[in-house]
Amino acid sequence: MQQKQLLLTRAAISGTICAIIASTAQGDLSQLFEEGSLNGKLRSIYFDIDKKEYLNGSNTKTTGAWTGSLWLDAKSGYAWDVIGFDASYYGVQKLSMANDNKRENGGGGSKELLNDNNEGVAKLGQAYIKAKLGDDAVGGQFRAGRQLIYNALVSSSRSRSVPSTWFGYNLVGKVDAINYGLVYVDQMSLRNQAGFHKLVSFDDRPIDHIIGAQLGYNADGVKLQYRNAFSKDFLKAHNGTVGYTFDLAQDTRLTLDARYYVTKKDGHLWNGTAWGSPAFDDKAENTSLNARLALMEWTLVASVSKTKAKSSLGLGRYYYDFGKNTHGIWDVPTTAFAEDFFYDGEQAYTVGGQYDFTKTGLNGLTLGYFFTYGHGIQLSNGDKGREHEHDFLAIYAFNQAPLKGLSVKAQYGLYKNSDSVRQEIGYGKRNDLRMWLDYNFVAF
Repeated sequence: MQQKQLLLTRAAISGTICAIIASTAQGDLSQLFEEGSLNGKLRSIYFDIDKKEYLNGSNTKTTGAWTGSLWLDAKSGYAWDVIGFDASYYGVQKLSMANDNKRENGGGGSKELLNDNNEGVAKLGQAYIKAKLGDDAVGGQFRAGRQLIYNALVSSSRSRSVPSTWFGYNLVGKVDAINYGLVYVDQMSLRNQAGFHKLVSFDDRPIDHIIGAQLGYNADGVKLQYRNAFSKDFLKAHNGTVGYTFDLAQDTRLTLDARYYVTKKDGHLWNGTAWGSPAFDDKAENTSLNARLALMEWTLVASVSKTKAKSSLGLGRYYYDFGKNTHGIWDVPTTAFAEDFFYDGEQAYTVGGQYDFTKTGLNGLTLGYFFTYGHGIQLSNGDKGREHEHDFLAIYAFNQAPLKGLSVKAQYGLYKNSDSVRQEIGYGKRNDLRMWLDYNFVAF
């Protein structure tokens, strides 16, 4: 299956290149420059994360920093209305970091806001050739080079000072209500790295590549989606989603869906651990049922999920990335802000909601609260464990000049587990505060 998908991916890439060459026989280069743009983001982030009640007797281990960063995105138009080139610069500087947070002092580091030496980085994060295929009804886009990717189960991350980007080939498109995607990647620049690096396992053995595909349908309230990814000789993963949106009344919509994730050992590079802790032996599964009600200015959610992740090494858990220096997509709604709630045997519940204050005169303000509870965690000594988390959200986006483009976001998570879970993961509480100040601008 993996080899067949790799051949299909290469065939799609070859077909795209042929289409580009054929299209360049007519037209001119004027649109390449006339439709170009330069935009960017100024970002300041503050993370303050405390893990408490450690088994070794220390009360708190702190993580986080305060940084400032610049993102610049240069985009061309399409020559011959087909082919173009985009590039992005990302740079971050340290503004402040507590000495207790540094790893050399026993802390947890910057939480990937800075590099491993607690310093800033600068990089050409994106540089890719792009090709436009077809039109709005039947068409797509192909990219080759350094790029942000959200395709199949392969993901970039944009939640830190600068984003993580991949090197590879990415094809996404649609045919009316059907969408599709193919992706092949073999290098990554993580969100705290300056350069691009080969993919590796957790014992630093090379992973040759990751390939993935997706196929979906979205129309008339129906959503069907299938996604996968294959990390060569490491892991293979699949995800399916089935959902329906009911229009109950004006400004009132109810969305119900079911999601299934499974990941399996796919070769000698998987040793059953992730980040030095047990993950699963051969297979992990997560099934969830989810409801989302959009009611005027309210968005209310309720979800339940069940995880199976047997491990002979200790407390098992789902692992959704595809290598030590990779990111994978994981959009299970019972995943809380600070912790994931995906241990072996765990049944997790999330309820909560957020309110948009626009109609009250506070245009741009959104506040939210979510509660997640998990129980039935299958501990290595045969006991059952539990955990819970309170999450708070505040967002304010300025919508009027001269501050239009400026937004502030804060999230705060309060996590606690039972003593039996603490014995397995090493800590009993977590207080997680993260704040983002973003200013998006257009140069031309």
